[in-house]
Amino acid sequence: MSLNTDTLKLVNYIDYGSDIFAGLVKVKKITIGYPGNGTTDISFSSAADHTAQNEDVGAVIPANAIVLGVAVRCYQAVSDTSGTFDHMLIKVGNASDGDQFCTSTDLKVLNSVIGPASAGSPFEAISKNDQNVWVQGFPTPTAAETWSTMNGGKWELWIVYVDLNAIKE
Repeated sequence: MSLNTDTLKLVNYIDYGSDIFAGLVKVKKITIGYPGNGTTDISFSSAADHTAQNEDVGAVIPANAIVLGVAVRCYQAVSDTSGTFDHMLIKVGNASDGDQFCTSTDLKVLNSVIGPASAGSPFEAISKNDQNVWVQGFPTPTAAETWSTMNGGKWELWIVYVDLNAIKE
């Protein structure tokens, strides 16, 4: 595969050959767990109700990055002490309670997955600052489903982006 060097010249970058993009596309993986699990990068906070919880994953998208896609996969099925946990809604955005990257989807079952919120690319405007990512979990809809009864449930959050900072002149 050859690289269109005319495009590169338009943006004032040198032609590094066909592997210029190899170091630019990055995948960040963050693990998220049920309250109190202690084995994931972040965990949902414990609460004795079924209120949606928003967790700030941090500024994981670097400045000047173009987000290509975001996905979440359940790698440990949701379980609880009552055995009646029906739904675990997950969404991902760039602000608390946001869904710019992934809209609210039930991710209770092992290997269930959600992807991008829209077919648009990039999903959010490129920023000169690092961007935070927020994940919301929402056990719903029955009274038996609460954060305090959960004893299982883990998810992988994948963020795929082009790191324009990796381009060297």
